[in-house]
Amino acid sequence: MFIINKKPGEAAKEKGFARFPEDYERLQPGQVATAWKDGNDWQIETTTNDTDAIKAALLRAGCKVTAWN
Repeated sequence: MFIINKKPGEAAKEKGFARFPEDYERLQPGQVATAWKDGNDWQIETTTNDTDAIKAALLRAGCKVTAWN
């Protein structure tokens, strides 16, 4: 499963908004997307809707997805 912006989503639910960088666990300044394996799931943090940037982050992290919807 792909989980996108879990921590920022929790922040937005709690306070009505999420801000970068304080509400992002792993996204670093200058990055638009990062991904990491968490058990059987993939965690993704992003500040963009650019699917190519998100795919690139997943590939850099070692995700071996062969089909993208």
